Amino acid sequence: MKAKPIPESIKDYFRYENGKLIRVKKTQANCKLGEVGYPCSRGYLTIGFQGKKYFVHRVIWLIAKGEQPPSQLDHINNNITDNRIENLREATHTENMRNTRLRKDSKSGVKGVFWLEKRKRWVAKINHNKKCVFLGNFKELADATQAVKEARQKLHEEFANNG
Repeated sequence: MKAKPIPESIKDYFRYENGKLIRVKKTQANCKLGEVGYPCSRGYLTIGFQGKKYFVHRVIWLIAKGEQPPSQLDHINNNITDNRIENLREATHTENMRNTRLRKDSKSGVKGVFWLEKRKRWVAKINHNKKCVFLGNFKELADATQAVKEARQKLHEEFANNG
């Protein structure tokens, strides 16, 4: 999915300051100057400009780097409201998916590890290059945890995130 380009004129109305987007010029009579950004349904901060909505992190990339943001930006620390330029990096969709948080419904508390009741074992697996990589089943949660962490570090490299 290709992201919509951000108008270059946005730089005349906003500035970047330590992870925040600051409105320095009014775009409409009823708007206020100062820090901007409102959470959308997915939690990302957004702004309105010339009748369209833009993600704050993408506008910050444009202002800080002086170039249109790539189609995918990754929040390195997984905090989608932390829009400091040093927390943003270019990523492919696959890399972005590797750097995800632990699911809220996880029973093990470890990404890629789940309990298989039928065998009374912990199963460890990760996804890599659109394939599920089975790492084994283990009696101890600690052993399954170690297996997924080592595999993730080796296969996912800088985008490895253990949750």
